Amino acid sequence: MHGQCFRRHVSREDVFREIQDAASSSSGGDVSIPVLPFIARICNARAYGQSQGVHMRDIRQLDSAYSISDRPTILVRHQAILVNIDPIRAVILRHRCIVFPGMPSDVATHLEATFVANMAESPDAPFEFTYASVLSTVATWYANQVTYMQPEAMLVLQSIASVERPRDEFERLRLVQRRFHELQAQVQGIHSLLAALLDDDDDLHRLYLTKLHDNQNVDSHISSTFDPDEAASLVEVYVQKTFSTLCTIQLQLTKADNTESSLDLKWTSKRNQLLLVDIPLKLVYLALWVASFWTAAMAMNVASPFSTLDDGGMFFWSFFGGLAGLCVVFVFGAVVHLRRQGIRLTFAAPVEVPSVAAAIAAASTMSTLSPSSSAVATDVSAALEDDDDGRRPALHFDTTGNYTTTFVTRSAMFNMVQCAAACQLLADEQYKLAVLGRDQLNLMASDEGNMSVLDNLRMIKNATSDLESQVNGVRRMLIDMLDDDEELHMLHLTKLYEEPSVALDLFGFDTEEVESLLESYLQNNYGTGAAVELMLHTIQNTEAIVMLKLDAKRNYLIIVDLLMTLVTTLVAVSNFFVNAFTMNVVSWLKDLDWVYWTWIAVAAAFPVASYFTSIWYIRKAAGVNIALSAHKHD
Repeated sequence: MHGQCFRRHVSREDVFREIQDAASSSSGGDVSIPVLPFIARICNARAYGQSQGVHMRDIRQLDSAYSISDRPTILVRHQAILVNIDPIRAVILRHRCIVFPGMPSDVATHLEATFVANMAESPDAPFEFTYASVLSTVATWYANQVTYMQPEAMLVLQSIASVERPRDEFERLRLVQRRFHELQAQVQGIHSLLAALLDDDDDLHRLYLTKLHDNQNVDSHISSTFDPDEAASLVEVYVQKTFSTLCTIQLQLTKADNTESSLDLKWTSKRNQLLLVDIPLKLVYLALWVASFWTAAMAMNVASPFSTLDDGGMFFWSFFGGLAGLCVVFVFGAVVHLRRQGIRLTFAAPVEVPSVAAAIAAASTMSTLSPSSSAVATDVSAALEDDDDGRRPALHFDTTGNYTTTFVTRSAMFNMVQCAAACQLLADEQYKLAVLGRDQLNLMASDEGNMSVLDNLRMIKNATSDLESQVNGVRRMLIDMLDDDEELHMLHLTKLYEEPSVALDLFGFDTEEVESLLESYLQNNYGTGAAVELMLHTIQNTEAIVMLKLDAKRNYLIIVDLLMTLVTTLVAVSNFFVNAFTMNVVSWLKDLDWVYWTWIAVAAAFPVASYFTSIWYIRKAAGVNIALSAHKHD
């Protein structure tokens, strides 16, 4: 009964017998249950308010070898509480707790320390309330798992976002995400289990094993005999703790999703930039390939009027210069045409936009505390450093409006001031992030290929997700306060201090003023939450539109690339036939006068005819409208 731990080997039958002994010592009383068949006996026991007893199958389910699923359970039976929450499986009686083996060593150490600490803090509490030690150990263990995984997750996300060609980082990210999803499923199961236990009034009453053992008549009228506030408050603590862990996990997964969407945009933009580099190179290549066709035409070993022309090299230089000029005009004209279609061919990377990391840090809630007067600013700046005993500086205002700088602990902060300050600070942070977000969204909409803007948007999305989590936490706190009538009355500190008799009839006065204050803060919080949600939706919508623009541009560039590849291929065929006549071998066609012009005409007409035939076939067979002009709508 002092929280001390010892180990011994027992079988499931020994545990079952010990539970039966604990239950049999509390049997009897004024209520007698007639002997009936099994099903009728259970129904009749519930009609009398009796708890269902422990069966052997309940003990078997605590053994990991017989567990059919990892779904956590808390079975409240007659004089026994069976806890099956990975990694702890335990049976709690009114005088002892039996923990099954198989849990990690750090969990066992923490569980022993928590048992001793809880028994030392509350020596008069019933022993069965040590289920709080089990819940505390489980909640802390999962919270530590998340805390341990967070630095690795952030490092992986940062590596993927900054490394030019990540390789092993993808496998690391997959493993980290899988682990976080596993933790999310496990913590969600525990949270749902505790929330269901909190809503089950009968199970909350049956958690009082000692009270039910000492007073046999209580069990027959269990729902109306006493108030299970203490048990409910203990369960509520771990409902909140598991909810906090769930929020942390969800926030980390959201950041991973933000990084993945940012990477998708960055790599789509990079593919477009590579196409923009590839297109001008292919233009130059195509122009030179066409020019080489005509230079090869002059080198054919067939009779032509140009082979005996003696004009001092005038024809040669004119022909060579004309071909070079046509190459330049062709490339320049293609670049101008593509620019009119909204495609700027360039080898230069977009101008890098300054990072918003410093601006996001300045927009955090701790940086918004800017006093309005120089005197207050002096007091605050002089008291920035924490005291050695953990106290922090604060401005203490009296009823006349005067202030003094005092040092208080965090727990001493007045709850109403915290609510008002938190709501306003979150609203201020949302406004500053919204300004940063709008600027970056405008930059991204005007230059979707700038990857530095995408990095800034990723940081803004992560900061906005953090803010959304904080806003939801404050909202949940305010709603819980508004739903708790006792806390609303307890907030009247001055009234309870000046009129101590009011505490005897706590619900004898109206709390309308406090409710109106909390509701105003709640409305402010809802406004901030709506603005944050709108900001996230705006970023997502802009990213979707930018992705569509990038896809449309890439498709157009692929069409241009396809057309140039087609023309280059056709010209290559003509080049092959023309170059066949440049070989230094004897051919019976060499001295025929009509061969030169006929072959030139066929070689020049073949690419043109084949080009239009290919375009017609692609449009008809594949249903793809291939054109060098982009579609524009007025």
